[in-house]
Amino acid sequence: MKVAIFNAAGAIGARMVETFHLSGSPQPVALAPAPAGLARAARFAVSLKLVDPASTESLRSALSGCSSMVFAPADEDEPARIVESAATLARACAKGAIRRLVMISEAGPADRKAAEPEDGAESLPGLLPGPRSAALAEAEAVLLEVRVEHLPLTIVLRTGTVFGARVPSFAELARGLESGEGPRPLADAPWNGLHLDNLVAATRAALSARIIEQRVFTLTDPAAITEEAFRAAVARELGVSAGVATNLPREPTEGTAHQIQGFNVEKQLGYRPAVDLAEGLRRSCAWWRHARD
Repeated sequence: MKVAIFNAAGAIGARMVETFHLSGSPQPVALAPAPAGLARAARFAVSLKLVDPASTESLRSALSGCSSMVFAPADEDEPARIVESAATLARACAKGAIRRLVMISEAGPADRKAAEPEDGAESLPGLLPGPRSAALAEAEAVLLEVRVEHLPLTIVLRTGTVFGARVPSFAELARGLESGEGPRPLADAPWNGLHLDNLVAATRAALSARIIEQRVFTLTDPAAITEEAFRAAVARELGVSAGVATNLPREPTEGTAHQIQGFNVEKQLGYRPAVDLAEGLRRSCAWWRHARD
């Protein structure tokens, strides 16, 4: 199976290209709107394609031979570009270009429709409401309307804060901790984060799932931890002080939305986390130490 990854320029897209290629399945095709966006993917023997996000024909041509696609807006994408790309994708998909599309979204709860029956539980926090979050929510709505021969084409994976290698927000956190700067999080605010490798694993599951009764899933790592505790755990892994002392939880808290959503994702998609929180932190900090040096 060939799967197109757009945008391969972002941390999420780049990691998917890398993981899929090294594992041998599915076969990734890297898409980006500019040559620089294909630099990371070019390290591997994968197909590289430049696309015009505003051109239906450009996308249809780039998708030739692919049965599936991942739409992962990069952190630097402008809100208007996200919506424009989604609309163009919808036009291409409506003409039968692909059979399965997985969208990665961080839309905040305030920008989502209330009480969507597909969610199965209350939405966990994503991005704070704002232009990017609103654009992601609009893109979700556009792509969820697309159907080919009455098959559920689009699956939306709504994430908490993604962390891991090359993720700008994690690099900012690590840099701030090492310099002794940066804002302090609320002590009791839930972290609801998702390690990059777990997002890749969930995407792989969404691409291959056969029977899907719902099309929107909320995804976080299976551990209950506060923002302050997560910050402290990162500091401890980096060998610096965060001003607080705490340990990582061994098990998720009973009755949390994590368990409800985790059950839905496991049952519907067959997803299993690739790493636990401790391992995710170790990998993220190992990348940071290498990147800063």
